[in-house]
Amino acid sequence: MELIPAFLKQTRGELVPARVPVPHAATYSAQHKGLKSIIGAYRHTIDRAIHTYLKREIKNLPALGSPIVSLGYRSSRRACFAAGKRLRPILTMAAYRAVGGRNENAVLEPSLAFEFFHAYTLVHDDIYDEDDIRRNEPSVHAGLTAWFRNKHKKDARRRTLLYKNRAKRFGVVGGVLGGECLHNICIGAILNSKISLEKKIEGMKIYKEAAQADNACQLLDLALETEHLTARKYRLLARYKSGKLMRAAVEWGAVLGGGSPSQRRALGAYAEHLGQAFQIKDDILDIGLRGEKGRPAGSDLREGKKTLLLLRALRVGSASDRRDIARVFGKIDAPAGQIRRAIGVFERTGSVAYCERVARRTITAGIAALETAQPAFRKDAKDFLVKLAKFTIDRTS
Repeated sequence: MELIPAFLKQTRGELVPARVPVPHAATYSAQHKGLKSIIGAYRHTIDRAIHTYLKREIKNLPALGSPIVSLGYRSSRRACFAAGKRLRPILTMAAYRAVGGRNENAVLEPSLAFEFFHAYTLVHDDIYDEDDIRRNEPSVHAGLTAWFRNKHKKDARRRTLLYKNRAKRFGVVGGVLGGECLHNICIGAILNSKISLEKKIEGMKIYKEAAQADNACQLLDLALETEHLTARKYRLLARYKSGKLMRAAVEWGAVLGGGSPSQRRALGAYAEHLGQAFQIKDDILDIGLRGEKGRPAGSDLREGKKTLLLLRALRVGSASDRRDIARVFGKIDAPAGQIRRAIGVFERTGSVAYCERVARRTITAGIAALETAQPAFRKDAKDFLVKLAKFTIDRTS
């Protein structure tokens, strides 16, 4: 019998972190080696806030008397607790303090908005990319597929017009709807916040821009399956895939803290550079040479994803190197040995080192953008943002 993910069985009593206060601003001056503990403290606080907020919001959602509807809500809820650093709410609160905000606890709940948005994009990304694993756990659609297969067994094997069986259809459709549920919860975190109407309107403008960027990014990603990849297109994809959402997070923090237009622009430029570097680092982590991304090494190769790593290797590699890549590119069932050889090409051709240099130059440009703000940012919060940027490209997961 197929293992059903625990989150689809668990209805109450989930483990959540004990209440931890938002880290005090004095901790921002800690050395880089202590940054992980600061991020950990933030994450405990944010996870607790997510648990409290979702428990209240999902309780008020219409279940329509159906256990299947409740199952969908539950799977969406658990998607928010996948392993991660909570960078977006951390960025929101750091930006809030940078522009002069003094009470992070007061903006803790609205700071969750773009974390819910991020969770929604991941649920849908796993469907688009046909990924059944997310950080060593079943993705939402894969978990729902497994639940249906075990619940309905014989009926689950019946084919449908678009899907190879009803279990797969249930999982994919349920995953799409679960992502949309999180999308709406993101909006609620903005509109239900105890802030002025003007700030809510600004928040919704930021949300609209993030949603448009996400749609454009997914369409470009789809187009690149058949179009030729260039360095310019890759930078554009990275900017929209990660940079725009991080920009939304910091601009939202600046709005909550009453920041000036100059401060919003500076934070936005910083965040877009941060997001681009983050995406490049993610591509490196995918091949498993510098850390663990939480899914099989070489997944991007198997899925036919065109990355800066790939672009560089094809450009500078030998004919033999290009053949090693071609054997596995876009082939889901490529043998592990061939995957290892293709990954070796990235290292041997210097493509990994090249991408790491590009990521560091990008981070340097983002940090420089912080200096353009008028009035200047609070020093402690700005120092934290600088260290956070450097940590982003030094991470191993």
